[in-house]
Amino acid sequence: MGKTADALKKFPKGITVSDNIVRIQFASDVDHPLFRFCLELFSIIPQRCVDPRTNKLICAKIPESGLYKIADQGQKQIKFLKRSDANEQSAPDQISFEYKTPAELVADLTTLDDATVIAGNESFFAPGILHDLEGKLSVKYTPAARFSVLQINQSVGPFKDKKCRQLFSKIFRTSYQEIAKDSPAEGSVFTKILPGYLSLKDLETENSLSTSEVQACKAKLAKELFPWGYAEPERDAIFFQALKRTFEVLDIKASSPVIKSTRKEFSDLFAEGKLAFFNAGSGFWALDPAGDMKMLLTPNLHKPLKHVSDDEKLQSLIAQLSSSSSNYAKVNRYLFEEARFNVYTHVRRFFAAKNKKLLGDVPFAITSPAPWQVFKVN
Repeated sequence: MGKTADALKKFPKGITVSDNIVRIQFASDVDHPLFRFCLELFSIIPQRCVDPRTNKLICAKIPESGLYKIADQGQKQIKFLKRSDANEQSAPDQISFEYKTPAELVADLTTLDDATVIAGNESFFAPGILHDLEGKLSVKYTPAARFSVLQINQSVGPFKDKKCRQLFSKIFRTSYQEIAKDSPAEGSVFTKILPGYLSLKDLETENSLSTSEVQACKAKLAKELFPWGYAEPERDAIFFQALKRTFEVLDIKASSPVIKSTRKEFSDLFAEGKLAFFNAGSGFWALDPAGDMKMLLTPNLHKPLKHVSDDEKLQSLIAQLSSSSSNYAKVNRYLFEEARFNVYTHVRRFFAAKNKKLLGDVPFAITSPAPWQVFKVN
């Protein structure tokens, strides 16, 4: 539509509007057809503020709605101010929504004010830190509907051998479990709330390595100097503690870590084949995991996933996903067997605040709630 002349002057094929009724007709069958249309709307721009010919905004200021407006927004913080015409007297005048690394959160713990909500992912926190926070802040979690991934670059040395990737990922999961303790190791890309979930025991039973295969891969791995590293904000993540322990267990000679200031720089190096490992994660909507899987592994969409999404057999399996859990299990087993995209645990997002009255109930049906969905303002 964006490339069509006067695109906003007409509806796409299959959509008709009559008064307040919208009719949508698909060209083929679609599972849960209304789901994607029911996702939360972040904003509605009045028609008078858009030029239908150029598709550009023409209002100097877009009309606002709700109790708050965004006063300032950066990579790690969003500041909200209560609108002057808001009638809710009990709502705070301002709220700050912040994303902090474990080190930042611990350092700033004593200076947090009553109008700040902290957002985080438990996979980035060392064991014990969250337990300590729970005694000092009001902390609420989403379900463990997300997954953390060890990506292994198959273009690096012995990792061209699938068996060697399998061995490394197995030792990594064991190392992770020894360090994380309270966070169980997993291998399933689909979490327990989704169809096709398989326990780590189920997956490992059908993908076990023989003693000779283990010894052969250990010998290959011990001969390499593996390039690895991390983005500075993730220095203390459990992932890198588990990675270093895996090096020790397998007697791997790792290079000095490549350290970048941002995750984007780090992901680009991995995509270019200059790093052997990458820490990733994602999550699926419970109503449409098939659609989310297709989006996650759409070819050429995510640079660090190119070595996974370019797999023709995997794309064929993903295309067959439907309401049948057996098809989900096939995708699960194939990803586990290929050992390039290695789920190692299922994690929760969390939200924390010093002011218990500020933090509302976290919506369980959403894997990554927006800030205004965790504010409690009345």
